[in-house]
Amino acid sequence: MPSSSDNEPLLFYCAKGRHYVLFQRICVTQCLPQKNIIQSLNLERSPLCLITDDASMCKILNCIGGLSPLTTETKQQVFNTICKHNLHKTLELFQYSTSTKEINSYAKCKDAKGVSALLMAAISSSDKVLLTLISSIFLSELCPREEKDQHLHDKDQNGRTLMNIVIAHGESLTFAKELLLKIGNVHF
Repeated sequence: MPSSSDNEPLLFYCAKGRHYVLFQRICVTQCLPQKNIIQSLNLERSPLCLITDDASMCKILNCIGGLSPLTTETKQQVFNTICKHNLHKTLELFQYSTSTKEINSYAKCKDAKGVSALLMAAISSSDKVLLTLISSIFLSELCPREEKDQHLHDKDQNGRTLMNIVIAHGESLTFAKELLLKIGNVHF
């Protein structure tokens, strides 16, 4: 897989400059072969991870045919972006395209700093995304109890658990805190 440092593609510069409409137009243009566009999106550091606008991310993913043309690594980058930037509509698109098991694996996968996507959502105070992930992971019968416990007890680089991070946010994540407290009482 080519690295993103080898002549950054135009899509990378569009995303970096927040020219999301241009990014979308490039994705649907007839001038470029679709395989080249998909290859650019699947770089080691995908230009998709720079899209921070929910509506634009949904439009762009719809332009390329959803998540199916993306590699697992790129899907993980998109998932992390969703968690960091509270992209709730993009998460819905993600949920419709993948299984609960895959969502769970993306949620627990850690970035270079050792932080899982679920913790990213809590750290970023991504309230809608965090609530959606908590309900889809912890209330799912398809997610084994051991994995739920892993999510509850997983720690970030500072040793904070999901509950510690949510409580530290105070009022901004009240619903997530209440839901996690109920889940914690049921599991222990």
